[in-house]
Amino acid sequence: MNTTQIDKLGELLKSGVLGSAELLQLELFRSTFAEAYQHVFRCLVALKFEPTGRPYKSTGSIVAKLSRQPIRLSQMQDVAGVRVIVGDTLAQDRSVESLRGFFDQPIVKDRRSGHHGGYRSVHLIVSCRAKPIELQIRTELQHIWAELSERLADELGAEIKYGGGPAPVQDFLGRLSRAVASLEGEEAPRSFILKELPPPQRRRLERKLKLNFRDVEASYQERMRKFREVVASFTNLDSVSTHDFPD
Repeated sequence: MNTTQIDKLGELLKSGVLGSAELLQLELFRSTFAEAYQHVFRCLVALKFEPTGRPYKSTGSIVAKLSRQPIRLSQMQDVAGVRVIVGDTLAQDRSVESLRGFFDQPIVKDRRSGHHGGYRSVHLIVSCRAKPIELQIRTELQHIWAELSERLADELGAEIKYGGGPAPVQDFLGRLSRAVASLEGEEAPRSFILKELPPPQRRRLERKLKLNFRDVEASYQERMRKFREVVASFTNLDSVSTHDFPD
């Protein structure tokens, strides 16, 4: 398929034409990403990451994105994607820098700030064999938030993932996202102090600042525990309603 044919297919999908011919063409288009996707996935494994993958975007997600954004099907950069989960923001930053050096001039999209419906992550668009492959790098906390958002969207409507849907749900997800930002804001200096500084330097810094970093770590872990408790209360969403979200 050439670019003109791909974009014509995208216009048909956007207008709601989902006949057998269009679905067959879409399947053919998505299959052209398979080789590039597999190559990127194998590279990540060789680099000692533990990736998970999505060989191609679902039909519903493609149609929704075409309808939601002024984009042509040939311009879509996340038809195929790979995800890596790392422990914290320090590991996230290091992973991004490592992958920027490994792949040839990837496009980096830092979504840890700005307006993304509460979503936080770093995305790299890797060009492989003339195909864009999206590589998501999330921390554990960012992944927990994203997974909850996905489950709520499945139950209450896909628009929840994009800042829409019932106001109580968006307010709840917004507060959780701000909690992630706050925790990870604390995490950067905590990670450096607790993981990077040699013990003698750490002890000198403790004396100078009159702080006990074990107490700092304990306080951080307590906030993490409370955050996980809130999220865990929504892991069973079989009968969730908009009245279930705490103020």
